[in-house]
Amino acid sequence: MAQANIDVTLLDLGSALDERPRATHYSPPASKELEKAGVLQDVWDRGFVPHEGIAWKKLDMTRIASFPPLPPQMQTPENGLLCLPLNKLGRVFLEHIEKYPSAKILWSHEVIGIEQNEKEATVIVKTPEGEKRMSADYIIGCDGANSKIRRSLFGDWVFPGFTWEEQIVATNVFPSFCFLTQVYYPFEKHGVEGGQFIVDPEHWHMVTRISKDGMYRVSYGELTGLTHEQVSQI
Repeated sequence: MAQANIDVTLLDLGSALDERPRATHYSPPASKELEKAGVLQDVWDRGFVPHEGIAWKKLDMTRIASFPPLPPQMQTPENGLLCLPLNKLGRVFLEHIEKYPSAKILWSHEVIGIEQNEKEATVIVKTPEGEKRMSADYIIGCDGANSKIRRSLFGDWVFPGFTWEEQIVATNVFPSFCFLTQVYYPFEKHGVEGGQFIVDPEHWHMVTRISKDGMYRVSYGELTGLTHEQVSQI
């Protein structure tokens, strides 16, 4: 919308970009959308294409299926499986959106309600300066699984779709330092490839490389309802 010189205001609950571990990989269909947004080249420059591909395995590491990467000579930003952690992708978007005078971001703005009539839509917003009402021709809810917009339209936790009871815990395996040398956990010694999903009724998880220098992301299912502090202590 900003590229089309349409006035757009983004309301974000956070006080800055979200730095928590989240999504990392983008398939060719997603790359097409990144290209439309004009950010694909930056994502390609800052991220990488996993040369190991993606594999699905049983808990004993028996291979079920795999998605091999394209040969290097065939890899392009448009057809490769790109990897760039979402917090870094967010920085790319922020840098680009700040170039457009028709767009602005309001941090620490929490949408707590929505109204609409024949002429406009309105959100009730909790801000550092107090509660405000903001109206526009259209309101687009991009606030994910816990969407306040969706709850306002369909009721509290009563909206179409299915929600798994487990919550996903994602963590980066940070380096240790020995004699000023950065050392990562040697996943490869345990049969772990660059990116893999373990298929198991109970111990399902994902282990994948998320940086050019060898940092890995480990994601798994945990009991629902736990706070960030509780998960950190497990």
